[in-house]
Amino acid sequence: MSNPSKNSPIDRRQRFTELWRALFLLIAKNRALPFTALWGLGTGVSVGLLVVAFEIAVAKIHQALWPATTSALVINGETTEQFVAVTWWQTALIPLGGALFIGLIFTGLPKRSREAGVAHVIERIMRHDAVLPFRNAIAHFFGAIVALASGFSVGREGPAIHMGATLANWPGRFGFLPSNLGRLLAASGAAAAVAASFNTPLAGVILAMEVVLMEYSIAGFAPVMLSAVGATVVTQYFHGSVRTFSVPPLELASLWELPWLALLGFVLGILAHNMVRLLDSFSRMMRNSKPWLRALVAGLITAAGAILVPQAMGLGYDSVNTALVGQMTVTAAFALLVAKLFMSTAAIGLGIPGGLIGPSVVIGAMAGTVIGWLGQFAVFAHTSPIAFYALVGMGTMMGAVLQAPLAAITAMLELTGNPNVILPGMFALMSGYITQKVIFQDEPLFLHVLSLRGIKQEKDARLRALQQTSVAAASNTNVMLLPSTVSVEVLREATKQTDWILARRARQLYRSTEIREWLNSHEEELLSGSTILLDKLPITAFRCRPIHAGASMWRAFNYLKTDEYDALYVRWPKWRLPRGRIQGVITRDTLSGEVKLDYCPL
Repeated sequence: MSNPSKNSPIDRRQRFTELWRALFLLIAKNRALPFTALWGLGTGVSVGLLVVAFEIAVAKIHQALWPATTSALVINGETTEQFVAVTWWQTALIPLGGALFIGLIFTGLPKRSREAGVAHVIERIMRHDAVLPFRNAIAHFFGAIVALASGFSVGREGPAIHMGATLANWPGRFGFLPSNLGRLLAASGAAAAVAASFNTPLAGVILAMEVVLMEYSIAGFAPVMLSAVGATVVTQYFHGSVRTFSVPPLELASLWELPWLALLGFVLGILAHNMVRLLDSFSRMMRNSKPWLRALVAGLITAAGAILVPQAMGLGYDSVNTALVGQMTVTAAFALLVAKLFMSTAAIGLGIPGGLIGPSVVIGAMAGTVIGWLGQFAVFAHTSPIAFYALVGMGTMMGAVLQAPLAAITAMLELTGNPNVILPGMFALMSGYITQKVIFQDEPLFLHVLSLRGIKQEKDARLRALQQTSVAAASNTNVMLLPSTVSVEVLREATKQTDWILARRARQLYRSTEIREWLNSHEEELLSGSTILLDKLPITAFRCRPIHAGASMWRAFNYLKTDEYDALYVRWPKWRLPRGRIQGVITRDTLSGEVKLDYCPL
């Protein structure tokens, strides 16, 4: 006959807790690849569905706001934005209305809930163990839907990356996953968002590693790659496998054009520098004003630009397709380049939700069109088609702005399906990258945005290694929690079994060896059955504070680098079970053992 207590709810919950804690420790030590891979795949499917819902919402609201363009339905996941078909007053009033709506919503949010986008995701990975607040992601996600539908010149990848990273690591908010997995899951959500937004799974993986996570790791490839695969499968199920841009067979006509491609890269490096500077200027503009007022100014700039160049509104991918089939005139390309540059940086800098990766692709394609026309008109008698320069330009601009050359060249290849772009694309891309990195000494776009907020990337590789390590994997688990008042016999037995004794109320940590030495030296004075106050013992007491098991060693380092605490005790999340919650302890010696931080104030 079975024991009923084994089937009680508390007992089942206890077994589940033990199983999860064992899995937690395996994940913390990067030894649970099947679990992380499956979670990454599930993340990709979820983010793919989210991006599809985002596209549908934008398309429906777009059709409601712009009735003259209702014939422009969603084609292959893209809204064909025929803004030229509407009257000038619609072109002016609808963005203003959208700006006022977004501004009023953001005014009602606390200041900490307004931070959003790819830069916010990077900050949370660097400083907060990849834990992302849901309120920020939801506000940015729905705000971007309104922004794109009302014609703002922003990209959709920013809110998609933000929401994807938040959704991927939602258990990390409660400490139910170690920090090393939380970082990978946030990157997985970003990879899935890029893959779903552009139908580019490989570029999504590389961009997540190169731009968001800023590291390549063997343990990270499986969840990130499977997440990108899952998202791409979902979007291809709804939209088919047609690429974002339709490109005819194009190739470099002559190697003599390589110097002209280097010039293209140089010009785009200058454009990328100016794009970052404009974003900086607009971000500083009216910094202390209310969000609704800043959004209204962004709406006015968008309305003015849209009246002059209506093609600059929205994503602008239809204009890119026009350039890639060689039907874009040089005057239209130049006008669209200037308008897109100002309208996009003004919108993002003044707080309109959206992304800048998409606009950088459009700006690059237009710049490529202009440079290609100049080469054909003034330099070469027989050159590659102007459309080929547009193709190279869009990847070069993206790589220069993000300072992510590998992600850019991969995106260029996947977006167009044209392998002939690799050699000239790499040459132009390196020219633009070196121009911005060496001549102007610019930071990557998103790190520059963080610098404006006073947040700097950790340069020291040893401290970055601490960001990648979970306290659950590094802590000394040979610890016992005892009440502040304890019997001599219990204390003596505890010192034989463990390395550390933690006093429950006093939050003080003691070495078992020191307690045992004191007990042995006072054995004749201690009566059998007598009690001892731990905090009154004349031995070294380590002042300590709790740290949750999902935190990183970088967070532990920041607690211990001051004189306020001597040690940390690692605590499991609250499971509401009759069992100890202490997982282990972290001391300065533990940190020094993980990474040799000789110069750090420890």
